[in-house]
Formats: sequence, C-alpha cells, structure tokens
Amino acid sequence: MLRILLAALALAAAYPAEPEGDLDKAFDKIPFDQWLAGPEQSGLRWTVRATRSELSYQQRLVTRVEIQVDGADLAERRNNGELVIFIQIADQAGRRYQNHGSINLARLEDGIRSQYLTYSQLAFVMPGDYRVSLALLETGTSQHSTRQFSFTVPPLKNDPLPDAWRNLPPIEFVRSVDPPESWYQPGSDSKLSLPAVARHSIHPEVLVNLASSERAVGRHPLPHMELNSLMTSLNVMSQLDYPASPIPVALLDLSRQKAVFRQADVHGLEWAGIRSALADTNPGTIDVKSLEDRSQNAAFFVKEVRRRLDAPLPPGQRPMRVLIILSGVVEFEGGEDLSPIQLEEPRECRVYYFRFHSPRVARTPPPAMIFPGRRSRSGRPGWEGPSQPSDQLAGTLKPLSPRIFDIESPDQFRKALSRMLDEIASL
Repeated sequence: MLRILLAALALAAAYPAEPEGDLDKAFDKIPFDQWLAGPEQSGLRWTVRATRSELSYQQRLVTRVEIQVDGADLAERRNNGELVIFIQIADQAGRRYQNHGSINLARLEDGIRSQYLTYSQLAFVMPGDYRVSLALLETGTSQHSTRQFSFTVPPLKNDPLPDAWRNLPPIEFVRSVDPPESWYQPGSDSKLSLPAVARHSIHPEVLVNLASSERAVGRHPLPHMELNSLMTSLNVMSQLDYPASPIPVALLDLSRQKAVFRQADVHGLEWAGIRSALADTNPGTIDVKSLEDRSQNAAFFVKEVRRRLDAPLPPGQRPMRVLIILSGVVEFEGGEDLSPIQLEEPRECRVYYFRFHSPRVARTPPPAMIFPGRRSRSGRPGWEGPSQPSDQLAGTLKPLSPRIFDIESPDQFRKALSRMLDEIASL
C-alpha cells in the first residue's frame, strides 16, 4: 500500500494538475455548481450578454459582461439586503475565472421602477471560446437566479505584435474602476511580451508630456480620454523587455516648466508617485509665475530633450540614444519661443514621438458598475472629443528627424509600437 501511495505521489509530481485559473473565495459561501446543475431559476427579470471584444490602450483585448435587471422588480426589493452578482468564465481547458460584486438595494433611486439597472464587469481576454455562468443572489430572501451562455473572442487580424500575449492568462477580470488605478491596473501581475533588444548597445529613455494645449489652460483640464491614452500607454512602455540597462522615465508639465515625476527605470513604475504627481498637476489652473513665463514653455521642453542627449555615457559605450516621447497635440499661445532644438555637434540618436489625438468615441461604463437608464432608451450616452489643434511640439524636434506616430486608437498604437520595436532591433 505504501508503494502504491508513493507511486501516486510521484506521478502527481511528474504530471501536476491543470491550473485552476483564478478563483474567488466568495464562491465558497454558495453552492454555485449545484445552482448551475439545476434548472435556470429567476425571481427577477434580467438579461445578460458579453460585448464584442475590442483592443484597449493596455494592448489587451477586453470584453464586458453586462447584466441588465428590470427596475420594477428591483423596486419591490428596495431596503431588503443586497443583490450579489457572481460571474464565472471557463476557458476551453476547463479553467475557471471568477469574480463577484454587489448592489445595495437600499441605495436605489426613487425612480428605479421606471428604469433598468445594468451591472457591468470588464475583463481582459485572449482569443478563444468561453462559457459564462452567472448567479444573482438576493440576500434579503436568499433567492437566486442563474444564467449560462457561450461567447467567442476572435484573434486580431494581421496582428503586428503576434507574440505580445504569449504569457498572459486567458481571462483576467479588471478590478480597478477609477483612474488612475484603471490606467495601470495595480492588482495585475500579467505582463506583455515586448522585446526591445538591439544588435548594439542603446540608451533608451521615456518622456511624457502631461500638459494640454495652452489655449485650453484655465478653461478646462486635459481631456480625460487623452490622459487615459497617455497613462495606459506609459504602462505598456513599462513592460518593454530591455535587460541591458535601465530605461529612465520623466513626466513633464510644460505649463509649469518642471518635471513632476522622475524614476531611474520605467520597469516597476512607482505608480503611487505618479498618482500624486497627477493630483498636483491640475491643468485647469495655473499660477501667476507660470503665466508670466509661458513664452518659454516650448523652450523648456527643448531643454529637457537636449539634457538627455547631452548626458554623459559610461566609457566605451556606444553613444546611441533612443528617446520615446508620449504627448498629446500641443498648440502654444502666441509669442512662444518655438525655436527647434540646436545641438553643437551631431548626435547618434533615434526619437520616437507618439502623438496622441483626442478620439471621438462612444463613452462606456467603467469596468464594474451599475448603470441606471430608462427602459425605453436603446442606446448609451455618447461623447465626442474636441476639435484638434495643430501640433507645434513636433517642430521643436525637427532637427532630430523624429519618427512621428499619430495615434487615435489602440490599434494605431499597437502598429506604432511594433514599428518602433522593429527599428530598435536593427540598431
């Protein structure tokens, strides 16, 4: 018997069990599998669907599981506990990925009877076939409702970065709702595969411009969608695989002519420090001194670029610098010094300017939230970005022959990122 037991243990060690996925301990408190094995029960009128997967600026495919509950049913349950939502997604190998959320029924609006309520959960997904299982639990009555359905995530067509997802899990629920956490997903350990290996030694660095066009200063802040694309793209840059040396990063506020955040290496970004810098940088207000000195804002940017090109290198190192600039379109006020960068002697460098434009897109709910709306309403509230100013930041870089990528969508960012990595590989 002992030999059989030892043999079984050795076999288990040699052939470990299939990974379980990502389980939620809240599911241990309910007979979830038993509920699913029985007939679909429903004390509520509700529907569920998975939206079509789309590429995000995080360079991950995302889908949204949406649960819509009839407000008339919820009105009858006001002040009677919570409505707990359990979501499980199983991949083709049977691995399960679970998450849950809740709605406090006591906090529903008075007019909920004439509305619907949508609970939305965002998830990063990989191409493949999936089975979604859901349960709604009314804690006040202990009644439950279940639903199951399948959906497919198609692969990207002509993917310029086909190996970027090779180390990612099939499903990863997005748990951070509000910015800036939703931009960099602090709870996620998943990393993209983005090799940035050159044939010879290079010295890369990342610069991020946080200031919007000066014509907007004092009237409205940096557009949220633009800041979202900048910060999520910085998160992608922090996953560049360049083991030869650190990649310094700095966040610049041109309107105040200062670097609001610096870090010696973009890998393992100190997002708490970036969050603090973003909170202190209110693009909607500006101090008197900054207003007086605004004619030098472009010159400040030029000085910061020159500082990086002139920085000393270790002895014997090849003086090839790679400067990655992330910025929105910048149009300065009249009277600015827009003189382009001047170097006393030629520099061996490559400049990649990722120029983000405010997109015109439909607004969508955050990763997991409730969305009330009229029953008769078929669509969602829309949002359109402002008209784009002309960019004057690029002109200051002209002597460096920058590679300019105009970015209006995650797909364009992916293509630009692929082109940059291909060029770096040839340096």
